[in-house]
Amino acid sequence: MWGESRSSASPASIRPYFEALLLLLLATGFLTLVATGRLGWIWIGLGAAGLLVRGGLLARGIHPRLPAHWVSIATLLYILFFAADLMLLGSSFIAACVHLVLFAALVKLFAAERSRDYLYLCILAFLEVLAATTLTVGAGFLVFFALFLLLLVATFVAYEMFRGEQAGGERTRVDHHFSTRRIRRGLAGISITMALAIGVVGASLFFLLPRLSFQYWNPLLSRNAISGFSNDVHLGEVRNLEESNQVVMHIGLLGPEASMPAMRNLAQRILWRGRVLNRFHGDRWLDTARPYIATTNFGRLTFPAVLYPGKRTQLLQYRIMMEPIGADVLFLAPGTRALMTPLRDLVIDSGQTIAPMDLAPLGAGTGGLSYTAVSDVGLPPAAILRHAGNRYPRPIRRRYLQLPRSLDPRIARLAQTIVTSSRPDAWDRMQALKRYLRTHYRYTLNGLPGGRDPLADFLLVDHAGDCEYFASALAILGRTLGIPTRVVTGFITGPYNHLSHEYLIRGREAHAWVEVYFPPPPRTGMDTGIWVPFDATPPTAESGFTGPWGRLQLLFDAAQTFWQDWVINYDFSHQVRLALQLRRDWVSQRHHLFSSLRDQALSWRHRLAIWWRHPHPGAARWRWFLGWLALLAALFGVRPLWRRLRSANRDNPIFQEWERRQATAYYRRLQAVLRRAGYARPPSCTAPELAELVREMQVQPALDEFMQDYEAVRFGNHAGRLQLLPQRLRIIRKLLRAPAVAR
Repeated sequence: MWGESRSSASPASIRPYFEALLLLLLATGFLTLVATGRLGWIWIGLGAAGLLVRGGLLARGIHPRLPAHWVSIATLLYILFFAADLMLLGSSFIAACVHLVLFAALVKLFAAERSRDYLYLCILAFLEVLAATTLTVGAGFLVFFALFLLLLVATFVAYEMFRGEQAGGERTRVDHHFSTRRIRRGLAGISITMALAIGVVGASLFFLLPRLSFQYWNPLLSRNAISGFSNDVHLGEVRNLEESNQVVMHIGLLGPEASMPAMRNLAQRILWRGRVLNRFHGDRWLDTARPYIATTNFGRLTFPAVLYPGKRTQLLQYRIMMEPIGADVLFLAPGTRALMTPLRDLVIDSGQTIAPMDLAPLGAGTGGLSYTAVSDVGLPPAAILRHAGNRYPRPIRRRYLQLPRSLDPRIARLAQTIVTSSRPDAWDRMQALKRYLRTHYRYTLNGLPGGRDPLADFLLVDHAGDCEYFASALAILGRTLGIPTRVVTGFITGPYNHLSHEYLIRGREAHAWVEVYFPPPPRTGMDTGIWVPFDATPPTAESGFTGPWGRLQLLFDAAQTFWQDWVINYDFSHQVRLALQLRRDWVSQRHHLFSSLRDQALSWRHRLAIWWRHPHPGAARWRWFLGWLALLAALFGVRPLWRRLRSANRDNPIFQEWERRQATAYYRRLQAVLRRAGYARPPSCTAPELAELVREMQVQPALDEFMQDYEAVRFGNHAGRLQLLPQRLRIIRKLLRAPAVAR
């Protein structure tokens, strides 16, 4: 089928290790692409099959060689397939280029012959990882990239050794013991050390270099876009989102009270508002409020406070980090007082629906959007709302009492039946409608009411639906009683992640509820009412993160949050926050450390002084005994201990190599001494021949002894005689300088 050859490399060859590392490098790049979830199943199967076949051949020592004309034909055919993949098969340009990289890697994997072919494979593996960066922003990429970096360093080190082995031929071959032990150990040590050094230096440069905030391009973002928060929402449209575990956003509380249990309990009950809908057409809701453009002050926008009798102020400061889900509105807690975003212009309507002027930050960026806000979530007590009356302004009546012309008359009669036993005020009537829906209807996501009048089917026939049906039913039942209502879509608060200290909001937390308008009570002098939320959806079982798998999910979510916030969205503001935090931590830790050391020093000094001045009975004898023992140990114990350590290390190859280098250094000093005395060493002269050149009879015995000790250490591994070489050298130097020596 193809030309192949069996490896002729000896066991000491670096080639098997290099080819194995190269295959692992390509497999890591391929797995990085697979982990993005953007690679088709056909390409995953082809890539996995190619890597497995090549790995099996490598294990058997077979090196496949595709004929050159086969490679040329396959390349020409793929050029045609690339055009078809881009134009006919519907792949984007990025996806088609990824397929091209995979094809080139597979072909080159079975056709590599020369050293540059292996270098091309390394480059193709890097291109696979580079392509993965355009397809994902997940924290899982960091794991694959760290493994790829380690394998890349090991592969390039092995590649240089492989090139040197090919250039040196048999001269570079060593014994099998060196191959099996030191090659693997050396490659692992060097690779891990260099990868860690590269990671530390790269991370330092990443966090220290000035950075600008800009939006990243995600060519496949539309696959993650969510629905149900547009101006036109059909009943049952949010069901697909409610069945999803896709992470939508993270919410973190800010301020000194963020960690208090009362504040966490408050945040757990918050309904995060997105889109406000006011007009109902039987099977869908519309947002007909006329928006206006608000220009922020360097990203900051303030809103007037809602004043109402008996309403207490309850501020909630929080930060929301939205995932790149393609949403077109900002999600906020009710009663927004201040908003800080990276956006310049915002679109706001009378229902407090806030959206960006340009949808690119929410719909086209892979980094999502992060913003902070302050909301006043306090509400008036029920006793005051009961006396609000029904003097609704004309704009409120015209917009929020609208009913479709085709509304089933049985719905109005049902509303009258429900509130018969309740008080006539709007508060108690809405509470009665809410209780009735919660107790007589059940929540489900399967078999939702449909047909021409889904709301009537829900109320009169099926008695089961999702949150949109409950909210629509409560709003329409209230409007038939003359109570202004509107439907709000958003999210409820999800589970709390104790690792990242943030609330995790998933698609299944998507929700719809009702806001009811209450005018100011009579004789209060106020002309502005307040909107109060009512949620008629029955409570469902919480889907928290329990058990080992749940804790693992929370750990991964915390890592994902850190990756998203401090890597993907890392900009100059993050650098300032990081610098300030590091400065505060450094000052605090330094003060704590110095204070602890000072206190400990004073404490021990005080204890020692008391012990020395006021010893207990018998302590004086122990004091003098310990002092003499320390003196004897200093005089007689240090030198034998050093000798014992040296003798214990004599079998160590590293120590023996150091001994030989020291002996060579003393031999060079001897040559310098003899050169100054007039005995220059010829280039071809050995150590014994050098000793014979010296004609002084008094110097000959010391010189012979030096040569014997030098050869014993240098070539015989007698490390114990190394300490004699400096003594012999001093004697030879003195004898050569003595005036009695006859030349």
